[in-house]
Amino acid sequence: MHHQVYVQFEEVLSEKGALEQIGDGFDFADWTPSHFEDGAFFRARGRVQIADYSRTIETMQGFPSLLKAFATIQTTNIQNEVDAGKITAAEATIKKRELQQLQNTVKGFSVDSLAALGRAMYADGALRVKVHPTGAPALHVIVGTGNPDSLLVELGNEGLMQSPDTTEWTVVGQISAAALSTGLNTIPTGNGIEDAIEGMTNGFRGLVKTGNAATFPVMECTPIAIYRETQVS
Repeated sequence: MHHQVYVQFEEVLSEKGALEQIGDGFDFADWTPSHFEDGAFFRARGRVQIADYSRTIETMQGFPSLLKAFATIQTTNIQNEVDAGKITAAEATIKKRELQQLQNTVKGFSVDSLAALGRAMYADGALRVKVHPTGAPALHVIVGTGNPDSLLVELGNEGLMQSPDTTEWTVVGQISAAALSTGLNTIPTGNGIEDAIEGMTNGFRGLVKTGNAATFPVMECTPIAIYRETQVS
């Protein structure tokens, strides 16, 4: 959506009273499932996190190799400290044991299996958006997934960006209350093969939905825009 058209779109919603403000001044006693109607527009201000989990998964798959290289370097550093008299042999043994425990912990994870599940749940390029409105209690968060038209912030190698606690960002979106209550149902055609494929597909979609669905008091949404408001003198 062109930026100027979007600005006009948000202004019209505000003028018609169809854009609920969530943040300072919002009564969080009203944060109930019945308060948030499916399809309702909102503008929430607070702490925002943007995550590209497909990039996070890609980084995660390289972590075991990275840790192995780190362990090799760290083992050399520990020995150098012993040789320089900075630590005792007993202290070096403790450090090496801790390093080995970390390696064993990572080896215990099935990184490839976890990555395969993550790729099924989060499509390439799709961003997970989370906003914790200013003044909201813990877990009173609005989350959504979408593909950005443009992104002017750097997510970093780990695919994650979080606004500082000292700043407020704005998220505008539509509540997806139906996502919290409705399931996936097949629409049979009488074609046995087609209906069976649809049934299996819906079963898989249901598994994915269960894996990344929000649980109240977290609310689902379709994010429309994310921005930070500034004042220009």
